[in-house]
Parts: sequence; C-alpha cells; structure tokens
Amino acid sequence: MKREDKRSTNQRVRRLNELNMTEKEYSMTQLKDAAGDRVDKHLNDAMMVDGRDDGLDGWFKPAANGWGGFRIVEPNTIAKCHGYTMGSKEELYNDHTYIALPQEKKKLIPEKDTLFLLLGTLKTGETVYTHWLVESARFAQKVACEWWDSSEGEVLQEWGIEYEDVKEN
Repeated sequence: MKREDKRSTNQRVRRLNELNMTEKEYSMTQLKDAAGDRVDKHLNDAMMVDGRDDGLDGWFKPAANGWGGFRIVEPNTIAKCHGYTMGSKEELYNDHTYIALPQEKKKLIPEKDTLFLLLGTLKTGETVYTHWLVESARFAQKVACEWWDSSEGEVLQEWGIEYEDVKEN
C-alpha cells in the first residue's frame, strides 16, 4: 500500500535537498506560458466546431446599441485560434481585417477602453485579430479569470507543486 506524504511541498523539497536530491523548479514565466497554452487550446477547441469557426460567435454579439463587441473577420475564414490578448483599439489600426471594416463598425469599437481581442490565423495564412469585446464583458472575464485560473491549477497539479513553489523570475 502506498503511503501518503502529508508534508508540504516546501518540507519535501527541504528533505530532498538534505538528501542531496532535487525536484525540478519552475519559474513564473514557465507557469504563465503553460497556462496560456492551455487557454489558447480551450479557445481554439471552442471556436472550431464541426469544421466551422463560429463556436464562440454567440459571445461576440453586439448589444442592441451595437456596442460591446463583434466578430471582425468573415465567417469560415479562420484556420486556428491562437488565444487572446488585452489591448486597445490603436492595436487594431494596422490589421488589414480592421482596415476593411465599414466605418460604422469601426466607430463602435471604443477608443479608450481596454479590449479583449482574439487572435487567429486565417485560411490564407495571415495572423490577425478575429474578434473583440470590451474587457468587462462576461466572456472576456470568464476566459481571463476562470479559464486562466483553471489552466494554472491543471499545470500546477501536473507539475506536482503548489503556486507558492513557483520561482519568481
């Protein structure tokens, strides 16, 4: 029968060090990269459904006044979702999908608010912004908080360590 080790991770590391053994150490950057990769995969899996790229479009419907967020690219043009970033409207200015938007749609994107932006590679091979929401939108918060925290937890569990054991960079 396997004995459960009831010591904290820090106690185990100290004991292994006393025995001249070491556990692998992970940095905050490694944790952020690994969690980010998982969130990116979750977004891609949710977006790409049955050969279509519209699995997330329900979250990107504009409010009655047209404000709040929308899909920037045409339907069925995305080959892969690469995750999200927080940014500003200014970051969209050089993106050809933003440039191609009608002026009335461009006006709906707020100038001063932080935006939740999805990134994707189009079937043409270009990587562009595909969707936008205001940062405070429910889905943006769900991804940036719930999905991120869940992904971090999964990574830490796989690594067999606690958050406190991650080394600052």
